[in-house]
Amino acid sequence: MPTQQQQQQQQAQGDRATAGLGACFDRAASEMAGESIDDVCWRHMDLRRYLVFNTVFILAHDSVLHPFEVIKVRQQHYRGTGMPLDAWTSARVLLKREGVQGLFRGLMPSTVGNLPGQLIYFGVYEYLKQMLMNADADTTLSKGGVGVIAGFAADTISMVAHTPAEVVSVRMMVSTVKLDYAGANGGARVVVPNARTVFRDVWRSDGIPGLYRGLIGSIASHAPTSAAWFGTYELTKSVLHDERRGTPPLTTFLISGAMAGAASVIVSNPLDVAKTRVQSADLGKPSAGFWTVLYRIVFREGLPGMTKGIGPRMLMQVPGSALTFASYEIVKKLSIKGNSDSIQ
Repeated sequence: MPTQQQQQQQQAQGDRATAGLGACFDRAASEMAGESIDDVCWRHMDLRRYLVFNTVFILAHDSVLHPFEVIKVRQQHYRGTGMPLDAWTSARVLLKREGVQGLFRGLMPSTVGNLPGQLIYFGVYEYLKQMLMNADADTTLSKGGVGVIAGFAADTISMVAHTPAEVVSVRMMVSTVKLDYAGANGGARVVVPNARTVFRDVWRSDGIPGLYRGLIGSIASHAPTSAAWFGTYELTKSVLHDERRGTPPLTTFLISGAMAGAASVIVSNPLDVAKTRVQSADLGKPSAGFWTVLYRIVFREGLPGMTKGIGPRMLMQVPGSALTFASYEIVKKLSIKGNSDSIQ
């Protein structure tokens, strides 16, 4: 039997752990009693429910935002020293020449790679977030700091699954990019290669290295983006809502998500331009490395080059990030073990 002193020490350790984890550390009694969980973590969720709901969420999210991705990639692929067509003009030209299907070019390979990549991404983030907060029970690492570390690591790991599909998707998106800058009335309708053809061409020309072209650039652009995204979200959420007041309202998730989206775009846009250039380079030819391409953009094209595609990225990321986090919080809530009810 533990002595009274040992019991007091155990209680003190439990109190410190609860303080460090905040709402992420829920006692079993609270879960059994059906009390609300303010910050749903990995340990609270039923994995099967989480995979089902998160899959639906990812498919819907990617389908809605893909047209903005197409416009962004085409703007970034443009190598002129001046400014490319603005986002709205690019969209009008694209619709005129290729129809609505042009806005969804590359959706299939993007989804095929993005679905497992995103499941890995969010799963690794939730696992690392809980692990870091458990390890941080006796320290002062903020929620923003936890988000930065877990977000950076999650994106780095998920890129291994996602990059081959992204390469195919990007090459499909830019297959007629030259027509976009030939003038609104010029050019002819072209036959666009499908994902299977693009994959075969990349494989025959460059093999596995071709499918992972831009991996370093993807990590260099996406990992800091993810760190800024999750870090800003967790920090803003903790500032807007005191977890002692119970479950945050939907507006907290929306505002925090919008702030996270804006921060991630500002941090990563020059890196994202360089990554797009590397992935869309001509096949079968020696291509410049990511850092060389980034250097050329910064010192040859300057601010116009570094901000290419930032308009559609902001249009995509700010509202998209707000809806992403709000929807994802709902997905987590629906995935709580034993939760057969709707959101309270």
